Amino acid sequence: MKKLIVTLLILLISIVAHSQSGMGYLNYTIYNIVNNGAGQYANSSTDFANMFDLTKGATVYSSGTTVASNLLYFNGSFFTTVPNGGNYFGIRTTGYFIPQETGTYIFEIDGDDAEDFAINGTVIVSNYGPHGFTGYKYGTVNLIAGQIYTFVSRFEQWAGGWGMYLQWKRPSQSTYSIQSNEVYSSQPTSITPPLSVQFNFNFNTLITPTNFSANAYDYANNAYTLTPNNAATVISSNNIVDVSNIIDTAKNKAEGLGLTTTTNLTTLYNGIITVSDVYLAFQEYSNKGLLGGTMGTYFTSAIQYITADVNNDGVFNETDCYLLLEHLTGKQSLVSKLSNMLKLYNKSTYDSINHTNWSSYSGLKSIVPFTLPSGKYNDTFYVSTAWLGDVNLTYSSKQTAGVATFDVSSQNQIYSYIVTQLVGDSVYATITLNPMLQQVTGVQYHLNYDSSMLQYQRTQFTTAGNSTNFSTDKSSYINFGSLVTDGSTTLDNTTKYLIVFKPSVKLTNALGLITITPIDAVNQAGNQLKITIN
Repeated sequence: MKKLIVTLLILLISIVAHSQSGMGYLNYTIYNIVNNGAGQYANSSTDFANMFDLTKGATVYSSGTTVASNLLYFNGSFFTTVPNGGNYFGIRTTGYFIPQETGTYIFEIDGDDAEDFAINGTVIVSNYGPHGFTGYKYGTVNLIAGQIYTFVSRFEQWAGGWGMYLQWKRPSQSTYSIQSNEVYSSQPTSITPPLSVQFNFNFNTLITPTNFSANAYDYANNAYTLTPNNAATVISSNNIVDVSNIIDTAKNKAEGLGLTTTTNLTTLYNGIITVSDVYLAFQEYSNKGLLGGTMGTYFTSAIQYITADVNNDGVFNETDCYLLLEHLTGKQSLVSKLSNMLKLYNKSTYDSINHTNWSSYSGLKSIVPFTLPSGKYNDTFYVSTAWLGDVNLTYSSKQTAGVATFDVSSQNQIYSYIVTQLVGDSVYATITLNPMLQQVTGVQYHLNYDSSMLQYQRTQFTTAGNSTNFSTDKSSYINFGSLVTDGSTTLDNTTKYLIVFKPSVKLTNALGLITITPIDAVNQAGNQLKITIN
């Protein structure tokens, strides 16, 4: 009696489990193929269709619904009742597949004997013919998150051992598995998959994306405000940030994305504006670019006018040039806050900016707007970035329409030399210039020094012509150099900089206390030059 109760209980559990349906379940039909329209083995998709065709000799042995893992990963263990003692049968598994992600899915399959798998009627991966478990075969398919696809797998056993393994991985995954939340035995009436919104930033390779984080904003009452569940999300090293967890999931609602940075903005920005940027601004202005009613000869990208308009008034003029020069020479810094320094644009908008409409896109652009298209559960937005003052676009996104190029090849190379000496109670660093055959109009260096042992005193300049010479103590380095803003004269081999320090401790020599970093150089044509230190 006890044995009978246990048997009935097991049977009841089995019936309940197999009667469920929906997410995580698939349908199956087991065929007796002793007589069929394809012969012993399914050697193609057509053979499978003929093998399971009831008008050509096959018969249905059993059918039902069960959990996906039972139907997609078995080795003679799940189907305890099959025709002909485990020979001459086939299994067709059907249902629906609703991907959680958009992108390339990879499916793997192995089995004994033939098997294949199809999405929306197209075979994605197969392993036809007679064989044992011989290793996985792979197939790829591009799918859209939230879209409903048909799902069909087929398996055939003729004689001997039998089984089939079918698994997959999503675009973001590195391992294969049966992911039951993507398969359904019946088509859902409605489904809301996880919302996925990614932004692909077009940062220049000289800017480290992981130093920046993204924040999501809601747009209401003509203003952007941080979303209630806002959390800064770090941009990955490949320029991508996924803000799915912090945006409003209501469709067709305008939202925006802004940036924060963990990097010291002053340090970052001091490396962005260099002598090449300032020189190009002065040359474009002196050539009557825009203000003279024509395009100058130095700006070949409209974005250069936006980056050169450093006071954000929609006009590029002499004021902007001198603001750039004052920043370079250390008289007045342009650094304020990130939202004023880094401008964000939808890439399509960025690429459409030209020499006649650029002023309407100037001003502050600290938030890039976006709206999820109706019915889409994910999207990727492309964002171009422009740094204020980056006139030569070294750190800003390039327009696809064409930009100014600045050759830093060996043909555009100049040399500098440094000598350090301890003389009496002073340390002297002497830097000289060898312009080679270049018509040099600007050079810039950072002289790094050990501030725990040296105190900066002064910089003495020896330069020909009417150059603007500058030297600013930045506590751990001296930013110094020269710039001929109008390009009327050049820096020749008499150019020399003498930087004087006073030791704060007793020294026997100056070795290891001072190093020099070349920052930038420019010639009369506006081309950047490579400085080699000897």
